[in-house]
Amino acid sequence: MTNRITKLITSNQYHLWTDALHARALARQSDNEWDRGAYVRWAVNTAWTVFEVVCEDVTGASGLGNRFKDNLNEALADGGYPVIKWGEGIWQRVANLYEERKRYTHRGITDADLFPELSVAENAISVIRKAIINIHNHVSKEPPDWAYDDADYGLIESGAKLFSPSIHLTHMNAKEFPHEDSIRIVIVSQGKETETDVFPPGASYQARIEELIKGSNVPMTAIKVYQGDTLIEEYDVRIRGS
Repeated sequence: MTNRITKLITSNQYHLWTDALHARALARQSDNEWDRGAYVRWAVNTAWTVFEVVCEDVTGASGLGNRFKDNLNEALADGGYPVIKWGEGIWQRVANLYEERKRYTHRGITDADLFPELSVAENAISVIRKAIINIHNHVSKEPPDWAYDDADYGLIESGAKLFSPSIHLTHMNAKEFPHEDSIRIVIVSQGKETETDVFPPGASYQARIEELIKGSNVPMTAIKVYQGDTLIEEYDVRIRGS
């Protein structure tokens, strides 16, 4: 089973990247060529959009879309960085994907382009991920953590539960205190609040908050901290699916 990392979406780039991963997941699940073709083209186009936005961010340039390869090299040169050699290594694969993507977005699309194989989406995600990492390295910047995310639920069956708390933790001697004194941690998912932890008054709970955010795949929108029934803290959380 593929390991999933938390979809804590903190940037527009990551939001779009999860779109591309979702499109690929739907293409994998499609049982007919019509749906698969639509999802494959979506994955290719969205992945490429992510790459363009990332390139604009790392170079400080804008409007790289038209004549993309030339414009990106000009932006790199203006910033004092070596230009990209588009006929070598990963950049040759990026150039090939660029041409493939243009076939999906401009006139003259063929029947074959309307029904691409799943491998086209798989290749697009793989190539763009490597390109995002490489363009950051090219300008001596750290690649974003989200570029390594490769998982998506795809289509969840109707009625399936995204979250069912299997563990409810009562920390230290919290049971000994009245309800109105206890610190309660609650997650908000699909509009419902679910209590996950109870601490005694005055206890430190920040590590548990961080654990819930970093280690959860639950599509939650918030984490709330109550003392008894009084809300004392709230953390906004953006996880895909919420």
